[in-house]
Amino acid sequence: MSAIHAPVRALVALTAFQLARSRRFVALLALTVLPLPLALYWSLHPDGPPAYFFVDYAFLVYVQMAIPLIALINASSLIRDEISSRTITYLVVNGYGRRALVAGRYAGYVPVTVVLTALPLAALYLVMALPNGGLGLAPRDGAALLAVFVAAVCAYGSAYLALGVYLRHPLMAGLLHAVVWEAVVSGLPGKMPYVTISFYLRSLAAALADAGATGTAEGGVGGAWAALALAAATCLFLLIAMRRMARMDVA
Repeated sequence: MSAIHAPVRALVALTAFQLARSRRFVALLALTVLPLPLALYWSLHPDGPPAYFFVDYAFLVYVQMAIPLIALINASSLIRDEISSRTITYLVVNGYGRRALVAGRYAGYVPVTVVLTALPLAALYLVMALPNGGLGLAPRDGAALLAVFVAAVCAYGSAYLALGVYLRHPLMAGLLHAVVWEAVVSGLPGKMPYVTISFYLRSLAAALADAGATGTAEGGVGGAWAALALAAATCLFLLIAMRRMARMDVA
């Protein structure tokens, strides 16, 4: 069993190393830091409790905007780059099963992208806490934000990985999904938001966080249902990607 898992563990480590050492990582980190001056400006001209602003700002800017774009850039290339460069054939014939290839690439993507998105969250906290002598942020609210960050990275990553397996040029389709479907449809009345990832992330944040408007959002589902829906969506997208890989001609 360990002999079977060894290539997958190596692939997970290789994927994490490639993502963390790439120029893309530095560029994305720089991109996530760009909104911080806005938080600093608010800290110098506060309007309301700092903890409330921190939670709402982190959710709006990072969960709803930055994480989908980061997940799209990182996850859509996990398999697509191998297919485009034809190195997918080498991986398949050298000990990596097709389903294991998808799982290993995804498992390497998750921790690197969580760190990439959590670093700006920590910087945001420092930017706001230092001028105000702290934020008065409850541990529950900090843990809630981190949980929502991880859920967003996992759910969006699996969706865009599947997109990268199916489409030759997934970035445009992914941008339309992130900007139009997730940002617009999730805010519509009725049942349409139920088929977006953003809806369940907002519901999860509302169930876990006490601070800010994020913690009092209405019209969602319960926290347990939101977590279950996000986990189910993540698994479904991964299974779709694995099924496609199993039938793909990579010779």
